[in-house]
Amino acid sequence: MFFSTASIDLYIVSILKIGGILKNRTAIIVHGGAIKGAFAAGVMYYLSRIGIQAADIIVGTSSCVPTAAYFTSRQFEFIKNIWLREVGSKDFINRFNLLAGKPIFNLPHLINTVFQQRYPLNVGDIVGSESLFLVPLYNYREGRVEFINNRQEQFKKDSWKVLQAALTVHDQDIVREEGLEQFVDADLDPFALYRQQVIPNGHNVLVVINHKDLDYTLKRWLGVRIYRLLQSKHFPDGVKDKLKDRGELIKSGLKLFQKFEEDYRPILISPPETMNLNTSTLITRNKDRLNYLFEMGVRSVMDIDKQVLSDFVSRSQELLNTS
Repeated sequence: MFFSTASIDLYIVSILKIGGILKNRTAIIVHGGAIKGAFAAGVMYYLSRIGIQAADIIVGTSSCVPTAAYFTSRQFEFIKNIWLREVGSKDFINRFNLLAGKPIFNLPHLINTVFQQRYPLNVGDIVGSESLFLVPLYNYREGRVEFINNRQEQFKKDSWKVLQAALTVHDQDIVREEGLEQFVDADLDPFALYRQQVIPNGHNVLVVINHKDLDYTLKRWLGVRIYRLLQSKHFPDGVKDKLKDRGELIKSGLKLFQKFEEDYRPILISPPETMNLNTSTLITRNKDRLNYLFEMGVRSVMDIDKQVLSDFVSRSQELLNTS
């Protein structure tokens, strides 16, 4: 089964410990953000171009779980191709479904056609990776976040279903197979990763966020209210309850994230203030817009002093040499 939030830290430490000491370890956390995940895709793609192609721990949430998965399998060009060629297609996004209460995103198409056929995700390489690939999922029956990782039989057996569960909260898309039927997108609580210690002490951490600010603004409050009004009719009760608490979750979670920043001093990559983001970006089918977001992610990495990323480059090389 999955690892509870209480035991995840002990598990990570046990499998990464070498000679009783953790040294020069790295972790990359890639947050979701619906279509805004194109920004993170640009970040991850360009990190691979400058020599960061692996990390001890790789975590992806929500819409960026696939990006993190392709990064772990080192299929970097597929990250770019999927976000620029597939995500904005009419086969994937149906904006009219927003009003009808039906799923906006066609997950069966994304997983069965895009991930398995057009740009086949190499699950075997993820399973055999030196990186620990973590996928947080929200257990709406128990009201908590749990994790599945690439070292577990559940991931090996149901990797495609795990990806689907990580991308949805809609009843029509929820996985019905035994062991996964209660799990949905962990970004119901945007700061779930910071409510427990997921990354062991002493790690160099890089965090990618697709939002310019994390505060619970009026625009964000209105967005959640509209989303609940139009879509939540077909959500499980546990998901509806979580959405009602979203404001408090963001407020309390933001304090925990700030504590995480104090403790780990992560490299934080997020959209610059000059980047133009609007509400329609969440469901856009404008491929020029997606290209803009992707390129802004690339530029954000370009603007970082390469010395700041040197520990990640050197550790990546070490991991690649041992694989």
